[in-house]
Amino acid sequence: MEKYKSSIFIFFFLFASLTILHAQSANTKKDELLNTNLSDFIENYSELSNSDFGLLGQNVFTYFELDEEYASPLKKSNFVKSSDYKILSDSLVKLKAEFKNTPYYISLKGVDVNDKSEYNLKAGGFYFDTQSTYFQHVLQPKNTYEGEDDIKLRFLNLNTVVIKEKQDEYDRLAGIPAIPEQHIFIPCSSKIGELIEDGSSSPEVYIFFKPNSMLHNKQVDSTISTVYNFKYEFVDYLNVTVQRIIVAVDDKIIINKTL
Repeated sequence: MEKYKSSIFIFFFLFASLTILHAQSANTKKDELLNTNLSDFIENYSELSNSDFGLLGQNVFTYFELDEEYASPLKKSNFVKSSDYKILSDSLVKLKAEFKNTPYYISLKGVDVNDKSEYNLKAGGFYFDTQSTYFQHVLQPKNTYEGEDDIKLRFLNLNTVVIKEKQDEYDRLAGIPAIPEQHIFIPCSSKIGELIEDGSSSPEVYIFFKPNSMLHNKQVDSTISTVYNFKYEFVDYLNVTVQRIIVAVDDKIIINKTL
């Protein structure tokens, strides 16, 4: 009986030891990116391009540029029944599957509504702008991002917050409402915050994700300026699942957050 109890004890001891070692190994693997060169890390990934963005929304005719050759509904219908169409269709399906299984990233300049990177003492982290400079006045749906190439992403698991920009005196007196700016909140310690604030340039925020599906015809209300108001009515968004967020200063990775 004593031998049996001893065997059980040894088993649980070994199991606990392996669990601890695995946890330590996982933590080491997670943290080993810190203070390493950003350029060395991102060279193994692809930045999402405009052509990548449009892939999921395309069909055989648009992707292979066959619209002019098969301009009428009849020509399209006959071509769809052919073996050539099947070859092209199968190859496009494969391309889309590879695209959805490939991790991509986008980069953002890490600045807040005051055009600087300032640690928020109350929140314990940074509110970084998720909108590009070109589209900085476009009111976007929550959890989205628009890039300079008009790439529109909807983050499925990335919490963002809308912050009202400080108004200048003219807008306030004229009764013009402050323009909401969309931000992502990234928590970090005050020590890390100092490293980011003391960087010689603005921090870079890199969001790594896997694409999921294309959302078509999503209406977006927008305000381009205090003078002109209009709507984008048919906007395509790419649904993505975020896997990692990195903040780098002067090419050194300071924050490595896995989701």
